This record gives sequence, structure tokens and C-alpha cells, in this order.
Amino acid sequence: MNAAAHSTSSPGAGVPRGIWFAVVAPPIAWSLQGGVSWLVADALCGVGISAAHPRAAAARLAIGLLTIVALAVSAAAIWRVHGAWRFLREPDPSGPLAGAEATRRFLAVAGLLTSATLTLGLVLAGVPALALSACGVAR
Repeated sequence: MNAAAHSTSSPGAGVPRGIWFAVVAPPIAWSLQGGVSWLVADALCGVGISAAHPRAAAARLAIGLLTIVALAVSAAAIWRVHGAWRFLREPDPSGPLAGAEATRRFLAVAGLLTSATLTLGLVLAGVPALALSACGVAR
């Protein structure tokens, strides 16, 4: 089997990168935001630190910036996959869906759902850390 035949028959062949980005990037951003926020709060906040302490403000700022970056990645994924989904939802006049076309449509919908759900998760995880004391609440 030559390399060209193998590349077209492999799983995921012909799936645009924007769809893969939308499927993979939001879970990674969400996981990193949660894990790194916990580590930042643990490193900067000692036992008995009040909300007015400078280390609490630094923790809140770091978690806020991390949340904004993660939200930007997730929003970019939504934007990319929404365009792909709108393009792929148009019916193909040549007949029933081929295997690769069905895979692209499935991944576009999965990417849209994943991106939207985890963007909401980022908002629900990150915004309270900005409004509440990052020390004690974010840990």
C-alpha cells in the first residue's frame, strides 16, 4: 500500500484542523485552568491569609489572567468550529453521506458542543475566583 492511499484511508483523514482544534483545545484549556489555578492558590496562599493580603490579590490576578487566556482559546475554538459546522451542514446534492463527510459532520457537532460546554465551565470556575477571595475558595 502506498503512502497516498494510506493517508486517505486513515481515521480523521480530510478533517479540517479547525474541527480538531475545537475538539481538543477546550478540554486542555479547561484542565489547565483548573489545575494551574489550584496550584497558584496553593503556592500563594498560606494558612490564615485574609482576602486583603497582597498574596491573595496576586493569586486572584493570576487566576483571572489564566481564566481569560483559557476563555480566549475556547472562544477561538467555538468560532472556528461554528464556521466549519455551517459549511458542513449544507446538504450534498450528490447523494448520501460518504464516510469521511459523516466523520467531518460528527466532529464538527462534537467540537461545537465540547467548546460551548467547557466555555461555560471556564466561566463557572474562573469568575468566582475573581469575585471571591482566591485564598481559601479557589483551593
